[in-house]
Amino acid sequence: MGKLRSSKMWSFVHDRLHEIYRKLRETGGHEEYYLHLHMATDKFVEEIEGRFCAPPEDAPVVAWKAEWVMTVPVISTKHIPKELAEWLREHEFDEDVADMHMGWMVCVHTDIDYVDLDPWGAMERLKQFMKLNYPELIADGLAWIRFDVDGDEYAGLEDYDW
Repeated sequence: MGKLRSSKMWSFVHDRLHEIYRKLRETGGHEEYYLHLHMATDKFVEEIEGRFCAPPEDAPVVAWKAEWVMTVPVISTKHIPKELAEWLREHEFDEDVADMHMGWMVCVHTDIDYVDLDPWGAMERLKQFMKLNYPELIADGLAWIRFDVDGDEYAGLEDYDW
């Protein structure tokens, strides 16, 4: 037997499932069965969370503040051309691109000429946008931008329909 099967949690789960099964066998019709199943499942999950997931009552409260906090502008994906979005999708595991489900996190470097990578000029415009609007973020020569479907739209950046 593994550690989980020999633990108190396993005994608790085992006993509660047998109890739920016994009660469900005593129910009448189909709707009553599912009503009892739903109620028993909710109660079961609450008991597990309360018994095994909650911190002990005597656990000390620790105040913790991050030493490093990242500020990242969130810009609409409509400000990048479709071809650049496809390139980002293909390179989303590179060191300067991270997939964010409905967009990407992209590291913009001030010392990189993006002309070969981005013949559409979007990255150069975004680099200028960062220098103008977020000089404190790009002061070290690079900054992260998050592109998101629901990101902010800026009148000064070109819109692409795709």
